[in-house]
Amino acid sequence: MNSLKNELTQSREKIRIHISEAKKLSLELKKIASATTSRSIDDIKEEIERLEWMLITTPNLDLEEEKKIIEKISQLERKLKEISTYQRNSFELYTKYEELNAEIDKLKKEMKEKSDLANQIRDRITQLKNVRNKLKKDIEDVINSIKALKQRRDELKSKLNEVFQAINAKSKEYRDILKELNRLKAEREQIKAKTLLNRKKDEVKSRLERGERVTLYDLYVLYGEESKS
Repeated sequence: MNSLKNELTQSREKIRIHISEAKKLSLELKKIASATTSRSIDDIKEEIERLEWMLITTPNLDLEEEKKIIEKISQLERKLKEISTYQRNSFELYTKYEELNAEIDKLKKEMKEKSDLANQIRDRITQLKNVRNKLKKDIEDVINSIKALKQRRDELKSKLNEVFQAINAKSKEYRDILKELNRLKAEREQIKAKTLLNRKKDEVKSRLERGERVTLYDLYVLYGEESKS
């Protein structure tokens, strides 16, 4: 982009210089035109031929008159030469003037193309800046989303730890309750067995008191448990 700006600056400077030269050439052409517009070359040639013919055809022309005619012819020839020189110079100047105008047009065209290219580059830079800004905003949004998700994750992790701690506490409480239930169940079974045993003892005693026959197992129930106690 900087290189293109430098080229545009150089083109403008060239155009300025060429336009200045073209103006100078235009002034020179105007001077030559004003110097040669009084009489044309054909008029001067015709006048010279007329005077020369007068010298040839006029009889008894005195020396003074002849001298004046010859001087006049010399003046016209000098004028003719001067005009021819002016015209030659005018042609060269006009050619150079046209070349300068052509160069100016060429430089203007090149400068327009470079200016259009510079505008396209500026537009592209603007588009890329907009894309960059959008991407920057999108990245910031993503970063903020990640931060929010991380914060949410930490919150869930904290809650999950609380849940695990609660589960562990409940699990211990459940084990304690289960242990107590097992103890109560065992105690209840023990009480139940003892109740049944006492009932069996009472039954065996009653049978003995009534003189009924009892088995060894009945005697074991009656006396064996008592000996243990």
